[in-house]
This record gives sequence, structure tokens and C-alpha cells, in this order.
Amino acid sequence: AVVVLHELEGFAHADIAALFGQSESWSKSQLARSLAYLREEQER
Repeated sequence: AVVVLHELEGFAHADIAALFGQSESWSKSQLARSLAYLREEQER
């Protein structure tokens, strides 16, 4: 969800964090982990 909101919908990390009731650093971490996972899957 974070990838879609940030990369496709243009939401800021602060806005994503507020939507999920989490911190801004949580949003950034989720995005980084998700993008790393997608890159790894793409290489397979």
C-alpha cells in the first residue's frame, strides 16, 4: 500500500504515516523494504 500511495499517488511520507497511524520513519522503512523486495523478485 505504501508503494502505491507514495510512488503512484504522490503522497508524502507524513500523509501516509497519518493514514496508517504510524510514524513517518515507518512509512519510509516500509517503502524501502517493499522496493527492495520488488527489485529482488524482478531479478528472478
